[in-house]
Amino acid sequence: MASVPVYPTGCIAPDASSSGASVLLVGVPANQEGRLEVYSVKLGDLSAPTATLVGNHTNEFYWSVRGQRLCLPYPGAPASGNIPILVQQFSPATSYFTNVYPNGTVEDAIYFSLLGFTSPKNYALTGGAGTTNWITALGNMTSPITSSPWAGLMISGSQGSASTRDFMIDMYPTAMPLVSVGIYTLQADTPGQGYVVVFDSLGGTIYNAADSFNSTFPSHLTTLATPTPVGMNNIILTSNAFSQSGAGIGYIFDRASDGSTILYSINPSKSAKLQYVAVTGNVPQFSTAMTSTVWGTKIVTYTSSTSAGIFNAFDVGAGTWSGPGLVKPAFTPPPTPLDDLPPSGLSGGSKTPIGAIVGGVVGALVVIALVAFFVIRNRRRHETKTAAVTIAGYQDENKPSNQAATPLMQQSYSLQQQQQQQQQQQQQQQQQQQQQQQQQQQQQHQQQQQQQHQQQQQQQQQQHQQQQQFNPHYQQQPFQEQPQFVQQINANPAFVPQPVPLPVQTSTPIIFQPYTKEPYHYTPPTLVTQTQVAAAIPVAPIAQGAFSPEHKVYNPPVGQNPHTSPGLPHTPLPSFTGASMVTTTPNTNNPQAIISPIAFQKAYYSSPGNPQVTMPSSPNHGDTQ
Repeated sequence: MASVPVYPTGCIAPDASSSGASVLLVGVPANQEGRLEVYSVKLGDLSAPTATLVGNHTNEFYWSVRGQRLCLPYPGAPASGNIPILVQQFSPATSYFTNVYPNGTVEDAIYFSLLGFTSPKNYALTGGAGTTNWITALGNMTSPITSSPWAGLMISGSQGSASTRDFMIDMYPTAMPLVSVGIYTLQADTPGQGYVVVFDSLGGTIYNAADSFNSTFPSHLTTLATPTPVGMNNIILTSNAFSQSGAGIGYIFDRASDGSTILYSINPSKSAKLQYVAVTGNVPQFSTAMTSTVWGTKIVTYTSSTSAGIFNAFDVGAGTWSGPGLVKPAFTPPPTPLDDLPPSGLSGGSKTPIGAIVGGVVGALVVIALVAFFVIRNRRRHETKTAAVTIAGYQDENKPSNQAATPLMQQSYSLQQQQQQQQQQQQQQQQQQQQQQQQQQQQQHQQQQQQQHQQQQQQQQQQHQQQQQFNPHYQQQPFQEQPQFVQQINANPAFVPQPVPLPVQTSTPIIFQPYTKEPYHYTPPTLVTQTQVAAAIPVAPIAQGAFSPEHKVYNPPVGQNPHTSPGLPHTPLPSFTGASMVTTTPNTNNPQAIISPIAFQKAYYSSPGNPQVTMPSSPNHGDTQ
């Protein structure tokens, strides 16, 4: 037995061989690059858990300290015996995964050619049948077939190289997700119909996920359909949020404003709303190194610090956290809205208060209606009496039979006549003013025309003088007023003479002229004789169905591999870059984005031959190195 190891990027999953008493902890030690370790941790006492090393797999080309990891069970398999767990490592380049068995067997690293996964936040488990998992994941490239980085995966727990991926999933979520969570149903032999919920900075969308063993067109491994917006309930997820896929319900962990852990849940089969999970008591501090798994009726978390690995557990039924390092949260989740309460029979709440409230509301409405009825009735009676009194004492002064009507009618008639006369006088004054304005405008226009005529005459005289001064041969044509213009100007000072139009010489348009010249003979140029080269033989295109991807093994030069050339200097390749150091934006500007147009692809073992299995060196499983 040993203390819980500290892994910067560890992951946990239930240990099927322990009958629900332990979890498997997988990680790479900070000082041992390339060594993947597997521990079985008993959680009887969360304050003092005990860990036992059960296996390891060492290869510095595959396993990295900085690569984030996610451990997933095969929920469709029996929860007992030597059932493996899936360990997925994330990297901006090639992402390796393997199957880890409780007895210590570790398969060789497996990968999809030219396809990697960048973050466990967008690796959603949507279905399980036996030792097969269906996952909807965000890849590190955009498929040229679908123009989307999302893909459907079918991971095999019996033989990792039998895993497949398919870019065709019918509907494609946003390419810039914040976090996604999978909700699955458990089936023994057939894949379940689950959900994948994808969140971004604007909200979330629920997709129905139908899984299949058959990837032959038109079938796909995973088919997304029926997108439904998520009711966020004024919840704003942060960039720290991560998810926990579950059976029938999914969970999201996030960082609260005071640094504590806040928990949300979503159950698409019941409601499309994201809900706060009610918590009683203290909660653990949130950490970006936190990872989780579903463990029976609890959710277990593992958090690594600089000196220790800490386990906490959340009891879903009781709504309480347990384990070391809990703190009091400053934020208390609001109560669940009335329309989101579970139906009768699904909760232990009493129905009596709700019935009393409804009865009281109905009674109050009845009382208000009766009061309003009597008030309106009394008001109508009062108005009827008042109207009767008024009609009895009223005498119309405008009727001819009324003696007082005559002088009043005469006065009103004389007033109307006076008003009409005043209106007529005002109209006449307005017409006179308009006529005066028109006359003034005409006079101004005549004066402007006369001034323009005089200016034109002066300009013409100046031009003639200048031409005589600079050109002695110029003969000035005398300026002569036309007699008819002089008469018209004397008669009408506003008259402006117009220039006399020149006579236009008219001609008949030529429609066609007969060609009378000799025809033109074209002589082609002499071509230079050149040596002709035979055309290339056309190459028949290779049909897509004839393409069969093959795995090729890279053979490094002699002197770089200690296994092929022992004794020579060996320089290990650099480790993979951790997913936390790069963005999750699909990379379309590097060679990784140029992929085969084949949408369906098998997985490959990283090394040819049988899987490499490394067992612990000591039988008591006490090795901690």
